[in-house]
Amino acid sequence: MTALNSTPLNHILNAKSVKDVWDLLRVRYQGDNDLWQHYLLKCLFTIAFHNLDPMEPQIVEVVLTTC
Repeated sequence: MTALNSTPLNHILNAKSVKDVWDLLRVRYQGDNDLWQHYLLKCLFTIAFHNLDPMEPQIVEVVLTTC
C-alpha cells in the first residue's frame, strides 16, 4: 500500500485479501473497456510538461498514451 499513489490506493482500501487487492488493481489498470479508456484519457489530459526536461521524451509519453 505504501507503493501506491492516493488514487489507486482509494480503490483497494476495502479489500479483504491480497487477491482482492490484485484483482482491484488489475481492474483499475487493465479494466473493462470503459474504465481503461477513462484511465488513459485521464493520463493523457493530466500530463505535465516540464520546461527544464527535454521535449522529445515528453512527446513520446503523449504519443504512447494515445496509442
